[in-house]
Amino acid sequence: MNDEEESKDIVQESFISVWNKIGKFNIGGNFSNWLYRIIVNKCYDSLRRKKRVTMIYPDDNNWVLPYLLSDNNPETEINNEETGKIIQLLTNRLSAKQKVVFILSELEGLSHDDISEITGMAKTTVKSNLNHARRNIGKKITKYT
Repeated sequence: MNDEEESKDIVQESFISVWNKIGKFNIGGNFSNWLYRIIVNKCYDSLRRKKRVTMIYPDDNNWVLPYLLSDNNPETEINNEETGKIIQLLTNRLSAKQKVVFILSELEGLSHDDISEITGMAKTTVKSNLNHARRNIGKKITKYT
């Protein structure tokens, strides 16, 4: 959501929904997918309420992809931090569908099946959106290198 306060509100709303709907959860189902689905839907609801056309871009408090930091070498850490900020910026410029699929796949490490279940998109739609997101980021990242 790129807004800390809005994100906190969505987390609270999500857990209220979980509390209210826990009785409807299928014991044989995947709890984490069910939880992601609720959170993603809350994010979509928030976007619809605000009728946003474009995503909000990050401020000076940009996140860094933690898994990129793989070395104690200060030069490597600086390069990795810069790469993380570039990927974040480019991710925020994706469409809402591409962004959610990219984040769930690349940052959360979920499978196409799990993403399909969470988002309600067909598996082929997930793959297509992920492919477009990767391609869009790939094209733009070459401009930074």
